[in-house]
Amino acid sequence: MTLRKLVYLMLLRRVENKQCADTGLGLNTEYSPMCNIASPLHLPHRLNGIIIGRNVKTGSNVTIYQNVTIAECNPNSKTIIGDNVMIGAGAVIIKNVTIGKNAKIGANAVIVSDIPRGG
Repeated sequence: MTLRKLVYLMLLRRVENKQCADTGLGLNTEYSPMCNIASPLHLPHRLNGIIIGRNVKTGSNVTIYQNVTIAECNPNSKTIIGDNVMIGAGAVIIKNVTIGKNAKIGANAVIVSDIPRGG
């Protein structure tokens, strides 16, 4: 691991602490896997209260509003969020679901099953 990566991780942890957020990013070892976030990721309200589990994989152009929780339910399977998905404020995504491309998740929604493409 390079010194540059360690510095970035330390800065990210500092930002997370100030914004009350947890992104699931880490050292990506067997005992501490990390999430896979494609870019660009849009955070209109920054990391304000956002929690992203370690087993989450996002597509590109995903927009996540404040106070969203994408939980880690089963560490042996992934939660997959497709391209161009919008997740509204206060939404909770659990149970390692798959959210299809171009889907929109409403504010304060609780997602416990797969969402089809454009759903």
